[in-house]
Amino acid sequence: MLKLDLDSKYWSLYSEEIVELLDDFSKNINASTIEFSKIRDIIWDQGTCNSSFYAVIPHMIFYASKADYEIAKELWSNIGIWVSTQEKFRCEVPEEVLTVFDNSLKFAEKKCAELLAKQIQIVYDDARYLFPTLFSFAGHVFGHMTLSDYMAPIEGADVATCSQGHDEEFSIFDTGIVPDGEKKEHHIIKSVDTEDFEYPFEKSSENHWSCFLDVIDEKLSGESITDPIRSHLKLARLIIANGVTSNLPVRFAFSLCGCLLYCKSSEEAANRMFHGWDIVKCKVCGEEYRFCDRWSGYDYI
Repeated sequence: MLKLDLDSKYWSLYSEEIVELLDDFSKNINASTIEFSKIRDIIWDQGTCNSSFYAVIPHMIFYASKADYEIAKELWSNIGIWVSTQEKFRCEVPEEVLTVFDNSLKFAEKKCAELLAKQIQIVYDDARYLFPTLFSFAGHVFGHMTLSDYMAPIEGADVATCSQGHDEEFSIFDTGIVPDGEKKEHHIIKSVDTEDFEYPFEKSSENHWSCFLDVIDEKLSGESITDPIRSHLKLARLIIANGVTSNLPVRFAFSLCGCLLYCKSSEEAANRMFHGWDIVKCKVCGEEYRFCDRWSGYDYI
């Protein structure tokens, strides 16, 4: 079952208004409608998934899957943001509702990936949400990038934490990551370590990312790619061939997202992700570490 029927017994657990809103929204599917705003306010509040969230989201996913790209991109981006925090609020949700919800996320991962793979070019402001959204649907913590300022235009911002627990804010540029308040610097993009290609990638039972293989192969066939970016594209191909699971190391998520941005959006957007592999230094204890290995962006609530 992709979504609960609107006459299901489970809707009695929630306000009558939400059923009416879903019915009205189905007649005018668009993220700019009043109905959409009301649905959002009822089910999700600053990272908190409210009681009806798990029953409503499958309906929103179904509507997004039927929409044309210009409308669907807004729906997928918003749903991806909401879904990124869903793991923390599942404990009191009826099992059948959760089963339908989880099945709908797999459907969303498939339909959203297929839609993005078909696009020739995706503008930065859309791509910065749409590709992390795929990770939300895959149940990966990198989905929290949808909530982060890491990809904010011109200068991003985010937090990393050293092994001693010292939080530090960083400025994120297309040219590299620097401590908050310091001037923009040009860093060399790090190549993928040889041992990373030997990583025992977990194979997804349902690989909905394979639609990007041709996109990666086309880029790899080009001659003007730098060696570091080529290494990330080769790594991305390995990941995509297996699919994304919740256990994929975060550094690989940064790399894969960078490659998808490189192929479908812009080199500048991609560089933001590739620079997630930059080595940063804790101001308190002096520990040096790879930013993406200690990224704290998923610790929002």
